[in-house]
Amino acid sequence: MNLSTTNAPFQPLRGNTIGELQLTIARFETRLRRAAQVLAEGETALAEDLYQAAITQLWEHDPSRFDREDDGYLWQSMINRMLMARRADGGNPTRPPLALRFP
Repeated sequence: MNLSTTNAPFQPLRGNTIGELQLTIARFETRLRRAAQVLAEGETALAEDLYQAAITQLWEHDPSRFDREDDGYLWQSMINRMLMARRADGGNPTRPPLALRFP
């Protein structure tokens, strides 16, 4: 089997991708920024980097493919991206689990 038969052909994005991205960012922005601040433990620049990592994850998912019922999936995906970015930054392994850090 060669590589050309295993990869699906490119399909362009459908729908209003930019508009949906802007709406989804507006819906999640306050919570995402708060989560980024918690994960950054007071480091303002790192919090902004984590927020941008989450938005990048959202862009990669293309929110125009999802309904509002999928917000939980999108949220978890963005949080996971922030956690991976934080760990890559040399995060503190002794911190309490994520669930215990959100009031």
